[in-house]
Amino acid sequence: MADWLVKHPLVVGIALCCGSRLGFALLGGVAFESDEAIVGLMARHILYRHEIPLFYYGQSYLGPLEPLSAALAFALAGPSVFSLRLAPIFYSLVFVVFTTLFARRAFGPIAGLATLAYCVAPPLFLLTWSVKARGGYAELIALGAASLWLALDVASGPGARAWRWILLGGVSGVGLWTDPLYIVYLCPVVLYVALQQRARLPLVKALGALVAFAIGAGPMFLANLRSHGETLRELAGPNVSQPTTVAVFHANLVETLRESLPILVGFFEASSNAGAFSAARAAADWPTWILTPIQDGLAVAGLALLIVSAWHAARLGPTPLDLLTWVGACTVGLFCLSQVESLYLTEPRYLLPLYSLIPVAGLVVSTARSLHPVGAAALLACVVALNVLSIARFDPALTAPWLDGQLVDAGNPSLVRFLEDRSITTFYADYWLAYPVAFQSREQVVPSVIDDHLRVGFNRYIPYAIAVDGSSDPAIVVVANSHAEKKLREMLLTSGRTYRFGRWRNLDVYDHLSPAFRPIRG
Repeated sequence: MADWLVKHPLVVGIALCCGSRLGFALLGGVAFESDEAIVGLMARHILYRHEIPLFYYGQSYLGPLEPLSAALAFALAGPSVFSLRLAPIFYSLVFVVFTTLFARRAFGPIAGLATLAYCVAPPLFLLTWSVKARGGYAELIALGAASLWLALDVASGPGARAWRWILLGGVSGVGLWTDPLYIVYLCPVVLYVALQQRARLPLVKALGALVAFAIGAGPMFLANLRSHGETLRELAGPNVSQPTTVAVFHANLVETLRESLPILVGFFEASSNAGAFSAARAAADWPTWILTPIQDGLAVAGLALLIVSAWHAARLGPTPLDLLTWVGACTVGLFCLSQVESLYLTEPRYLLPLYSLIPVAGLVVSTARSLHPVGAAALLACVVALNVLSIARFDPALTAPWLDGQLVDAGNPSLVRFLEDRSITTFYADYWLAYPVAFQSREQVVPSVIDDHLRVGFNRYIPYAIAVDGSSDPAIVVVANSHAEKKLREMLLTSGRTYRFGRWRNLDVYDHLSPAFRPIRG
């Protein structure tokens, strides 16, 4: 048995990867927040109501692959936060498998082993997004890794079997439907296969891949035909785009290298709260003589790879390293052309496809080993040690939502018990307070979203909002001493309403309002 395990390191590595991710999900204390709760609610509706949505609730992009997978986990283990996170954990293992296989096929067995070792103890950011069910990020990089490996296979020569082409097309179609960010894989894969095959491109097999792609992405295409391109309109909307100028691109690129790259590598922990991130970054206190050379070195190496890969493409002879380089260039380029808000820099989830470049690190270790085996082992050990250190310094507060400068824990089951003890079944609250309660209560307590000015907010699931509006006694939940509470107290005073007050940690609950509260519309 021991000899068999030694001969099959991928099996051992995957077992260790599974253990690290399950352990982090169980013991890490990763906050359960509204975006995850939406996936859980979608999974509940798929399993118990047999409703299969085309997209993530409230938007016309991000397909239902993660909720469908979570529904299967719910059927096997029951609906819970942990079983919800089994879906991204599974796909994170798929990512490890295909990333390792890519490294081994493209760069050799040592590169494959180094890649696997990196994935067993990955940087904190990759580990966190391997367990968070936020709509399809783990699925995105898993499908991307699979498509990269399949691209090597179908581009290797005319002997590649037809089913591999069909599988590549189907995976690509599902990937694009799962997350439009899959385009950063799709374009490089198509270019790589086309340049490798050139005149000997098997047209019948390529047509089969195209048909499979159309089938995989078909529901998204049909939905956009009916809505006259709603997905493109949302992706090009003011929240995710900005005027494209050289100055804007350069500024975003500099900020990406300064803020986001150290997060991806493992020097700092990500957070959607800029203030909390700045404080955590200052507390980490990495000396500039360590951080700056690594940042600059990675930037220079990336630029060099891009130049070389462009030369190879011009000569119609791309390599697997060029394929990975193009994925990295597309990811960073698209990010710098589109992101506008600081949270995308300090929580750079749209840069997750950059982890597809892990085999490049494996190649470096493999090359170094041929020159100095001990030095290569030391290099790999230092990188893995940095990853382990980033995990050890994990602060759960940075993964949780912050409202009015306060950390909120609406995903805590005791909040549901507090509301149920007060016989509350419907309530109004901020988005980040609303949906975790619905999931944790198994939809026995349902919310409607309001903003800080007590106006109708962003309701991802409209039936809840309708139910709360039709309720005779909806409660209101706000963060204590927040702007929303100040507006609420002004309204209660001026309107002469009576109410009952309660507090759960830093959340204030107002119920039994007479007359009942309704949010401001328009």
